[in-house]
Amino acid sequence: MNTRKFIILTLLGLLTSCYPGDKKSNPSNDLILEKMNYVTTNFGEAVNDLRYENKNLMKRIQQEVKNKGNRSVDLEIVESGKKVIQMTDELFSSLTEVKSELKGISEQNLSSIDQQNNYMLTQRNGERIKKLLNNYVNKLNDITSNRFEHIIPELGAEYNELELFFKNSPAIASVGTLITFENQIITYERSVLSKYAMLTGTR
Repeated sequence: MNTRKFIILTLLGLLTSCYPGDKKSNPSNDLILEKMNYVTTNFGEAVNDLRYENKNLMKRIQQEVKNKGNRSVDLEIVESGKKVIQMTDELFSSLTEVKSELKGISEQNLSSIDQQNNYMLTQRNGERIKKLLNNYVNKLNDITSNRFEHIIPELGAEYNELELFFKNSPAIASVGTLITFENQIITYERSVLSKYAMLTGTR
């Protein structure tokens, strides 16, 4: 984890823990929410930068394999890497849809706890995200023979783990939570691509 991302993630965690979770507007709560909004925006930009780096690494792998004559063993690695990139693109598209809805809620009211609870829990969008994330990890493990852990663990009781992440949170905090999930996915993707770079001799 680079320094910028570590600082942003730490600040987001601190701000989230400081927010009292009530629905009353006061200057202190509003200030925390404004700072949370600022930090979340910066964290999202940092994650996007990392995704860009991953895609660039994949391009370098493809070029290295081409330079070495497209050996069959290397082409298999390229196809696997392209599949991983495609899977991540599809997952991020779904996450962006949910983030956009939450951002819309937070633009109307930065606290917006009731609307957030309704959207993520009552309407089961949290459950949808959990399935998307964990299905991604399962497929990634199948394709790459890794043992990456689920982003949202199974606790054995419906909604327990989702309430841990989303219940009674301001909408902007839930956006930050989803970006944290994206960050973990990118870390998994980077791990796979770094291994593929090593196997193909890509620098």
